[in-house]
Amino acid sequence: MKKYILTSLLAAIAGLAANMAVGFLFIFILPTLEIEYSNTSLFRPWEDPLMSLYFFHPFYIAFILAWVWNKTKSLIRGNIWRQAFVFTGFYILLATFPGLILSISSFKISFAMTFSWAVGAFVQTYIMSLLFARFLK
Repeated sequence: MKKYILTSLLAAIAGLAANMAVGFLFIFILPTLEIEYSNTSLFRPWEDPLMSLYFFHPFYIAFILAWVWNKTKSLIRGNIWRQAFVFTGFYILLATFPGLILSISSFKISFAMTFSWAVGAFVQTYIMSLLFARFLK
């Protein structure tokens, strides 16, 4: 249980850092995304206390995915890189893409923003999955 909790915490921190790095990279490449994020009629400002929930998300995901990893790891063959890639692919197809489709169809956000979220989710989940494959054998 201790290994599960420590791995989940490490995965959450690494995933949060990776997702934020991808976000900043996309804003650097496409400065119009920063303007889109500044739209307070659509997004809360960082000063809003509810924005702290943004930092809770990777911890929730890490603990849930670690549990799912423990249930499914025997189904995925190969080295840890392949295992992490396959696990991430399933998660992205099952959980991320439906949410992104709902977001782009419901909110006035650009495809670039939605794509940046997809890339960020993939990188975050892949890093988490690598840690699960490495430490939760």
